[in-house]
Amino acid sequence: MQFRGRVEHRCSQYAVYAAACIRGGVKPDLLGDAGWRNTPLWIYAVYGLVIYTRAAADRRGATVEQLALELAARHGLMQDVEDHVRGNDHNRR
Repeated sequence: MQFRGRVEHRCSQYAVYAAACIRGGVKPDLLGDAGWRNTPLWIYAVYGLVIYTRAAADRRGATVEQLALELAARHGLMQDVEDHVRGNDHNRR
């Protein structure tokens, strides 16, 4: 994805900064800061998630898939992952 124009650039920047702020214990005013743009900020939040996930995986020397599986195991979601994988395997046949 390539961002064009000032609004798209600022929205993507805000999504990355907001995630860092939340991790640091600061609660950004999402509605006040970004609500005026008429731009769906959630799209940029997904890009921010992808950026942070890739950076975390790279830092750990793992793949994104390995990182996702570690997080699923840590939060007790492995059964959901296995069910999802079995469901996708069933749909491919």
